[in-house]
Amino acid sequence: MNLKVEVEFQTDSRLHFKITDADSPRFEVPLVIDKPNKQPSDPMYEVSYKSNPFSIQVRRKSTGVLIFDSSVGGLTYEDQFLQLSTKLPSKYVYGFGEHNHQRFLHDVDYKTWTMFSRDVAPVDEWNLYGHHPYHMCIEERGNNAHSILFLNSNAMDVTLQPSPALTYRTIGGVLDFYIFLGPTPENLVTQYTEAVGRPAMPPYWALGFQLSRWNYNSLDRVKQVVKEMRDAEIPMDVLYGDIDYMDRYMDFTVDETNYGTQNLSDFVDDLHARGQRYIIILDHCIGKEVGYEAYDTGLTQDIFIKTPDGQVLEGEVWPAVNASVYPDFTDPSATSWWTSLCDSFHDEIAYDALWIDMNEPSNFVAGSQTGCEENTINNPPYLPNILGRIMQDGKRGLYDKTICMDAKQYLGNHYNLHSLYGHSMSVATHEALKTVFPTKRSMVLSRSTYVGSGAYTGHWLGDNQSQWRQMPWSIVGMLEFSLFGFTYTGSDICGFWYAATYEMCLRWSQVGAFYPFARNHNGRDWPVSTLTGVKAQHPAAFDDVFSANVKKVLEIRYKLLPFLYTLFYEATTTGTTVARPILHEFPETLGMNLDRQFLWGASFLITPVLEEGKTTVEAYIPNARWYDYYDSPGKEVDPSLRGTTTVLDADLMTINLHIRGGYVIPFQEPANTTVYSRMNPMGLIVALDENESASGQLFWDDGESRDSLANGEYILTEFSVEKASGMGTLQITPSITKYGNTLAFETIHVMGLKSVPTTAMANGVPVQSQNFQFDDDKKMLTLTGLDLGITNSHTVQLDAPFLLNRGDDHTADMALKGPLIVGLCVFLGCLFLVMLPSLIVTARPYSNWRFREVQCEYSAQNEENNRLDCFPELKMPTERECQARGCCYVDVTVNREAVVPECYLPRGVGYEVMGAKQVLTSGYELYLQRINTPRFFHREAENLVVHVDEQAENRLHVKISEYHYVNYQDWKFPVKMDRLWEPRYEVPIEVTRPARQSAWKDYIFNYTTNPFTMQLTRRISNRFNMIDTSLGALVFEDQFLQITMKLPNSVLYGFGEHKKKRLRHGMNWRNVGMFSAPGHVDDDQNANLYGHHPFFMNIDDDGNAFGVYFHNSNAMDVHLTPMPAVTWRTTGGILDFYIFTGPTPQQVIQQYQEVIGRPEIPPYWALGLHLGMESFQNADALEKFVDDNIKAGVPFDVVFSGMDYQNYYLTFTHNEEKVRKAFVEDLHSKYMKYAIHLTPALSSHQPRAKFDYFPFYYAEKHGILVNRSDKLTPAFGVSWHGETAYMDFTHEFAKVHWAAFAQGLHDELPFDGIIMTENEPANFVNGARSGCDLESKWNNPPYNAKLKTSMLFRETLCMDSQMAKGINYNLHSLYGHFSAEASNYAGSLLKNNKRAMTLTRASFAGTGQFAGHFLGRNKATWEDMYQSMIGVDEFNMFGIPFTGADICGTTGEMSVDSELCQRWMQLGAYQPLARIFRATNSSRMDPGAFTGSVLANMREMARRRYRVLPYMYTQIYHAHVDGYALVRAPFYDFNFDKLNVWDVDWEYMLGNSLLVAPVMEEGARQVTLYHPDWRFYYFYDPQEAGIVVGSILDSASEGTNITVSAPLNEIPIFIRGGYIIVTQEPGNNTYYSRMNPLEIWVAMPENNEDIARGDLFWDDGETLNTYERNIDIYMEFFADLLKLEMLSQRIGLMEYNDKIILPRIQKVTFVGLQKNPGNQLYVDNVQLGTEFFDYDVTNRVLEIRGIDMDITSDHRIDLQAPN
Repeated sequence: MNLKVEVEFQTDSRLHFKITDADSPRFEVPLVIDKPNKQPSDPMYEVSYKSNPFSIQVRRKSTGVLIFDSSVGGLTYEDQFLQLSTKLPSKYVYGFGEHNHQRFLHDVDYKTWTMFSRDVAPVDEWNLYGHHPYHMCIEERGNNAHSILFLNSNAMDVTLQPSPALTYRTIGGVLDFYIFLGPTPENLVTQYTEAVGRPAMPPYWALGFQLSRWNYNSLDRVKQVVKEMRDAEIPMDVLYGDIDYMDRYMDFTVDETNYGTQNLSDFVDDLHARGQRYIIILDHCIGKEVGYEAYDTGLTQDIFIKTPDGQVLEGEVWPAVNASVYPDFTDPSATSWWTSLCDSFHDEIAYDALWIDMNEPSNFVAGSQTGCEENTINNPPYLPNILGRIMQDGKRGLYDKTICMDAKQYLGNHYNLHSLYGHSMSVATHEALKTVFPTKRSMVLSRSTYVGSGAYTGHWLGDNQSQWRQMPWSIVGMLEFSLFGFTYTGSDICGFWYAATYEMCLRWSQVGAFYPFARNHNGRDWPVSTLTGVKAQHPAAFDDVFSANVKKVLEIRYKLLPFLYTLFYEATTTGTTVARPILHEFPETLGMNLDRQFLWGASFLITPVLEEGKTTVEAYIPNARWYDYYDSPGKEVDPSLRGTTTVLDADLMTINLHIRGGYVIPFQEPANTTVYSRMNPMGLIVALDENESASGQLFWDDGESRDSLANGEYILTEFSVEKASGMGTLQITPSITKYGNTLAFETIHVMGLKSVPTTAMANGVPVQSQNFQFDDDKKMLTLTGLDLGITNSHTVQLDAPFLLNRGDDHTADMALKGPLIVGLCVFLGCLFLVMLPSLIVTARPYSNWRFREVQCEYSAQNEENNRLDCFPELKMPTERECQARGCCYVDVTVNREAVVPECYLPRGVGYEVMGAKQVLTSGYELYLQRINTPRFFHREAENLVVHVDEQAENRLHVKISEYHYVNYQDWKFPVKMDRLWEPRYEVPIEVTRPARQSAWKDYIFNYTTNPFTMQLTRRISNRFNMIDTSLGALVFEDQFLQITMKLPNSVLYGFGEHKKKRLRHGMNWRNVGMFSAPGHVDDDQNANLYGHHPFFMNIDDDGNAFGVYFHNSNAMDVHLTPMPAVTWRTTGGILDFYIFTGPTPQQVIQQYQEVIGRPEIPPYWALGLHLGMESFQNADALEKFVDDNIKAGVPFDVVFSGMDYQNYYLTFTHNEEKVRKAFVEDLHSKYMKYAIHLTPALSSHQPRAKFDYFPFYYAEKHGILVNRSDKLTPAFGVSWHGETAYMDFTHEFAKVHWAAFAQGLHDELPFDGIIMTENEPANFVNGARSGCDLESKWNNPPYNAKLKTSMLFRETLCMDSQMAKGINYNLHSLYGHFSAEASNYAGSLLKNNKRAMTLTRASFAGTGQFAGHFLGRNKATWEDMYQSMIGVDEFNMFGIPFTGADICGTTGEMSVDSELCQRWMQLGAYQPLARIFRATNSSRMDPGAFTGSVLANMREMARRRYRVLPYMYTQIYHAHVDGYALVRAPFYDFNFDKLNVWDVDWEYMLGNSLLVAPVMEEGARQVTLYHPDWRFYYFYDPQEAGIVVGSILDSASEGTNITVSAPLNEIPIFIRGGYIIVTQEPGNNTYYSRMNPLEIWVAMPENNEDIARGDLFWDDGETLNTYERNIDIYMEFFADLLKLEMLSQRIGLMEYNDKIILPRIQKVTFVGLQKNPGNQLYVDNVQLGTEFFDYDVTNRVLEIRGIDMDITSDHRIDLQAPN
């Protein structure tokens, strides 16, 4: 093919070049871009080219920057594939559309955007309604901007590359480029619209608030809504008629039953009489029905799109007839036909404008009712990455949800014209309205658009959702359409799909009030808000407070409409933007991606709240002078904030608005419609800049005349403010006044004055004092009572200087003030010298200050609960010992052996606050001095600093640490000189700080000064202190720290790790110790175990929860007393607390995980069943073990063994005789996995380690071992292999070392997961073979925390051992955490972008980011089974949801019938980690070891686990993304039940939808469960007459205990009403199960009118960070009495891997459904035969079969004939 390149220098700032086929004409976009009449005189660009291979370069003259350079290669020009690449001068790229871009600035990391008009909701990054191959790029040199239009309408991809570069790929047309040189972003929009067409000027009324809904369903309902709005006095100009006003959804008809032509006409006339307007919708499709005028005349005039054989193409859209046909708007005859229909229909219904929809064009069938031919037009060789490229029937092509590409139109094949359909319809509609309204401006609102459409139509951003995430996206979309030359844009306020919540709708109403196009619109069937119960989302549908606040913000809009209208005038005449990115005005913000704020024009800044629950907003204050408009009108923003990001207060009723200095903004008093507001007085807001000047203009006409601009029939008034000789002058100068008007400026506000003006003159006439008001605080002058006609010139003067100390007028003042200031300074200096000696003498160290005396008071029995133990190290001290310490001693009133302490702390001791608090940017600090506190041990801290950090509205951080001096009033008081001070140890794990500080808190923090105590109270309910430390003294010594927190209630959970008999703690003087230690099966419930989790949750009497995390890793205990109170005692570190205020238990856990880190999502296969033994003796036994379970048909995924796979138990070795590599490879061929155990112990007893055992040799060589106290010699212990050293995982290179040797082992034995065990770390001797230094304070501290042993180094290393980050005494409990992180790192490298499974025995706060947790060794007892359930619950509280116990026990034998094992298997099947692991010399308990009914029951439980894995995986996704607890006690979800639910730990919720009540007693065939006050349904077969799966759990028992049947082969499990879950047919492992059909379970709420909700998260099950990288699938489900909707929200997985096999939905079950569908059941609008569904009238269960739906598309099941 020969090519021709044409280059045109069109203007100084516009270059055009086009590459075409030199021999044959090709399709070119029929958009006329006029060429200027004259040649450019001084082009801003230079063009050059290279010959071989050909490339073209465009360079900016002024800087030499290449803005287009195709020499990067890749020019391809084929019939159906054209490609061209260009280098980009920077990564700052904006534009391309239409998509749901989540940020304004593009990602250039190989990001592809596809353009091809499509009917689809804007919820993901797929191609949407419009086609705009236009982008802007900001060059780094000089911040110059250029833009490029690729004038091509075919389906295309554009790919951004990090070099940076850009590649265009299109499947037709020519390569036609226009380059615009700017150099500012705003210049580019002007130049672009000069080429493609200036934006249309809307009528004034179109700027008013607009209201719409699909499915008002009747005119009566419409009237009711209008009345509600009028009664609430909410401004509203426009009401819409959606397709429900039509007869059978047919254009140009009226539903005579529900609306009636005459009734609707009368209603519209009434709207007009009240100053309001009515807009109707018209769709692109015409129903095929003989006798229907639109169809008949269209056939006659031959204006419908044809098939290749000349027949009218028939599709299916809304018209409720057999078919729909498509007008060809590229045919001039179609415009005449359309105009006639529009004009005739206006005679019946006097609408005011037209809203055109579905014009992509949409089609509800693929291509046509008969499909499309298989050819290269419908299915081209190169298929861009459009949504629907692979259709439901597996075919590929361009015609999914639209018409065939080979369809024939007037201008050619639809293949070329598809993306122009909406544009051509917009042009035709624009022309039609000229006939309907020959003298008045109307407007067009189109969903589908193309380049240049803005000259004919406005655009709304499509069918968005009532979700918080959509609000910021709407701003990005609006700003992008500003780039595309559209001024009249906005999104559906409060969202189109789903029910809008109160807070979200209110926040959206605030930001929506400042969309250029402001309309509240929502879709049918999404009426119910769970917070309000109302059935609509218009502002009056909520409560009076909501209405009042929407009214308030809309009145601001209406007040500023003269300003907004003027911006539209400027856009229409000069091409500027209305909604403007901050970048356009402030180029220094390049790269900041400021797209959560926007401007009106250059001068009005809008900063909305876009996140749920926020009462502050992060705002960038551009580098200019700004004034608050909304909250404190006229007050200047702190100048120090310019050019910075700050946090602004924004309560629920506030949106931050600011006016830029240097501008004059006209305004007009608001009214309920623009008809009346336009009659109200006008005024001016004068915002002065730093130079005390300002300017602006007002455009005014009658608001609707079509030719007012062309005829000059308008007023254009200029405003300017200047200062000269101390006099400020405002000039009002009309330049055009052909439109007569009697309005006048009656009020003027001048902002930014720095001194008080004494008088003002208006046209030489003094302003009377009563009309002259100056606000000294805001520095704002207000002049009222003026009468300055807007058609006349005026001068307003102020006679005082605007700013103090500027100009000649201040010279005399300074001459007088100077000597006075000098004299004052001399006096103060002398006074200072006189006082200095006295100050020096009295300034003593705090340690020498005098202590207060304290006395003990008698404590009667009713006060005994208040006592705090003053002798915690001794159980029963004598009175003499007690008094010698300085404590109080009083005999208890009961037996002296009781736990009530007789020796207790006195009151009024601890520390006192010195001086005032020192305010910091993120809180404040208090400095404390020790007062007369008993000395417990030694080295008490004299001086403390308390750092109070109010980090978020629901999070408080309080840190108390030692301080070596105090800054107080500019004096430094040093500590004793004989003490060598050094900073105290702090946990070396960073916690997550909020990105910004919240200005509003839902708590109040108070403190007392003498003694220092802290109180934390809820702001909204201050009945209880969440914490109160006034009960006891603060103690801070070298190795003993103590603080007591009085709690509001004894409902306390948390602290770990232990084996607990109950989830809730008893508060009867108990001690709970925390310090990582190896566990034993016989440990009691108070014994500290593997993990260290100093976190608790407390619930007050109101049911509000809060949590406290103590960020400390030293050995500690907590003392629980009946007050109720918690006394923390730790042996080191500092007192570092995070308090989370909830108020729900779930929110507490979410807030806690925001600090410690959200848990990872394990690979999907890790959720399968795990089977293992500690020792298989040999490889044959292992393989038989696996074979037994395969033959038994047991689903399982993971096989693992203990450490006997190793050579002589040496870490990172492999014994082929124990585990054959071929066996593991065979497992992989069966799609199963193998996991290994690793310990941190590296054998040091190897004579030739350099040759025989590399892991130890290189770890020692590189210094990555734990050392003895000398920091040189490895700390040796004993492990399985004999003498051992231990990896120092705190070392910066430890992860690399660990991963390297894991890779070596993986080469020999290709394992899939790592199970870290004995990583407390465990040691078979206490400390070391040679013992530990007992003289060391680290090995023998003065206080022994209440642990299972007083010896801290029992079965672990000496406490004085050294690691890279410090001493083992401090770091011991972190060892498991750092080893889990290293193992996770190793697994991620081995798997190369895949998730490996990591499990850990030892853990700390935050370990869930890296690993799951197994609960260690347990026994085969009913008690251990119960305790395992509590352990799993607690670890979900601790942020490690992927947790489980050894099913059937690690050790111990069972009865012959193995009832316990069967019951435990039932429990384990519904816990996150399901594993069976048996110790050496213990019998097998895996299912394959059994036969008969035991095998059958265990196998069935395994199958049921696999059945619910999609649901469980979705819940784990929520744990990762949202911080939810996966397994949780019922009080999380039903805390409103309070006393009834707080003690319930014998059942649990699995996610939000399943209630699990396992059998925990031998021989039991019933379970007594607590039935929460909620509707539940049986999700198992109780084998009782009349009860089936789906039957309702007895409603009468809600809120009480109930007994249900529990046969030996069943576990009671119930599905929660109001929720939807997804299950899947099980397979032999997850690889096979993931391909099996899905079933949707819809559990109807008790009130079937409410909505049930659910979701599905799906990815490939193993790739890293699929959610974060948007390579997943996410569906949401909504159901009510009439339907089930399945909405596809994300399908990025298909772009990542389009060959993946996805499951399909083949069954749906409704439970609790009160409506019998009879024979009226429709799936995706197709009626389903009655043989495919059954309705159980008795149990209200509907089962639907015979369906086949994908999980990447939207679907709908209607239980009646769809509308």
